[in-house]
Amino acid sequence: MTAGSGNQPREHWLDSARGFAMLCVMLGHAVERMTTALSLPMTGWLWNLRTFVYSFHVPLFFAVAGWLYAARGAEETPGRYIRKRTLGLLVPYLFFSLVVWAGKVLFPDYVNVQTTPDDLLSVFTAPFTYLWFIYVLYLISVAVRLLENAVKRRPPLLICALAAGVLSCVFPTPVDALNKVLLYLPVYLLGAVLHDADDRFRRTAGAVCAVLFVASLPFYWKAPAYSAWWLVAGFTSAAALLWVFRSFEKGRCRPLRVPGCSTLYIYILHPVIMNAVRMILMRLHVGSRPVWMASLLVVSLFLSMLYAACAVRYPLLALPFEPERALRHRGTRRHSARNP
Repeated sequence: MTAGSGNQPREHWLDSARGFAMLCVMLGHAVERMTTALSLPMTGWLWNLRTFVYSFHVPLFFAVAGWLYAARGAEETPGRYIRKRTLGLLVPYLFFSLVVWAGKVLFPDYVNVQTTPDDLLSVFTAPFTYLWFIYVLYLISVAVRLLENAVKRRPPLLICALAAGVLSCVFPTPVDALNKVLLYLPVYLLGAVLHDADDRFRRTAGAVCAVLFVASLPFYWKAPAYSAWWLVAGFTSAAALLWVFRSFEKGRCRPLRVPGCSTLYIYILHPVIMNAVRMILMRLHVGSRPVWMASLLVVSLFLSMLYAACAVRYPLLALPFEPERALRHRGTRRHSARNP
């Protein structure tokens, strides 16, 4: 889940886009934890803020992943690509699902939804808590790589994915993971198609989608979760935001690159850290909303990025998050020891 690999130059604007999406995800989670801890109703500006960021933050992640797939992943053989995705996404998903499940069992008084053994046993059909994004991204990336062996052109795939996504919103399946895959598959393919397009098409598509996104917001606001309007808002916002960050390619969003280079670590760690901060603030009987929001956001971001920085220096810390990199580093050290 990094923006650069091999000898190809890193596209820093993608880091900025991911950093922006990550901060919005954290903002939404902070609002949820604060309202729950303080027994505040999810209404007014809190509800509006949470609803608005949910319209674009996760779709932007999937669109960036699709862009990166078209830039680098599609060049690899299906077997090699699937092995890398399995090690880079599925293994961390399963490991941290177990960790989060154990934490919920040990601290039931500090979680929003109680967990059961069935939750852990159904991780392949009902993605576990916030980790669903990692699992769904794995399924989508593998599915696209296999589909492209049969359908060589991406635009027809995108059209079929859009139709399937709308149908899944209208007639959802009993499998939660499949519903999420069908909802975000078009956004992932959108990123790949925009990568292949020329700049003129990207600008036109971005501008048109920005208008459509604004026009869809009143309908999205009233629609239930994971409805067709969620797909419309996510698809159009992703195209518009890719266009915006692409236009800032020369470095105008540099502060966002820092969290954008560590999104996997931040995504996995920040909810755990937020829960710890929530426990502390509740024990201290803190009632100030600004203190809650600042503490949840600043502490979780700082500690997540600190861990990510330590993982660069000490690859063993990266093992649960990036097992391929950690194992590759270990193999390099063994080779160096044998051939001084």
